[in-house]
Amino acid sequence: MELYRTEVVILRAWDLGEADKLVRMLSREHGKLPVVAKGVRRPRSRMAAAVLPFTHAEVLLYRGRTLERLRQAQVLDSFQAIHGELVRLAQATYFCQLVDEFTEERAPVPEVYHVLLEALRQLARGAAPLLPRAFEMKLLTATGYQPQLDGCAVCARAVARKAHFSASAGGLVCESCAASLEDAEPVSLGTVRIMQRLLALPLDRVQTLAAARPMDQELKRHLRRHLLYRLDKNVASFQFLDMLEGLTSV
Repeated sequence: MELYRTEVVILRAWDLGEADKLVRMLSREHGKLPVVAKGVRRPRSRMAAAVLPFTHAEVLLYRGRTLERLRQAQVLDSFQAIHGELVRLAQATYFCQLVDEFTEERAPVPEVYHVLLEALRQLARGAAPLLPRAFEMKLLTATGYQPQLDGCAVCARAVARKAHFSASAGGLVCESCAASLEDAEPVSLGTVRIMQRLLALPLDRVQTLAAARPMDQELKRHLRRHLLYRLDKNVASFQFLDMLEGLTSV
């Protein structure tokens, strides 16, 4: 079996047998990998911390036909601050689940890897209310599903007023084209400008951007519709994260 070293972010992990774990990792060079981590649930395991969700680690893997095997692991960043706060923990879970849903096994996605790693870094550094929306926009861009915001996604004309957003059309649509789209919903031009700013700003500057609660809710609703249309399925952490964010905003 081939032995190779790579940096990873741990997306998810499940108990396997009496002492092992099945771990889903995102590698910068190799994409999403299913990995068996033998013995990591034993009390004296030196690799237990390296396979916790959201951990940034350097690992040595044996390449298998269907599953990799973990040989060595070193934690590069555990993002400990994320684990100490429920809302940030839920957001990190959401980030990793979205990446899991948007990626295929063993398909290299270096831009997605860097977006996820930077989002976790910013999440560990403190609160940024628009970070989840910024992450969604960056992930959609990295996977080729960036919403069209520079003009109507159907006719390409400028949208100066009475803008609508359509997930099926792929973004912003004008009033005329919206009439023929069942899923087109009105969107304020202020929310469109926030979307454009989120696309342009690096994640480490998202904390400089703010939106009033009604605009934040509108932004979340339209991006959620866009995500669900692309995935064609729900994401388990949506509802839990919504509940927690609703409680903290009261």
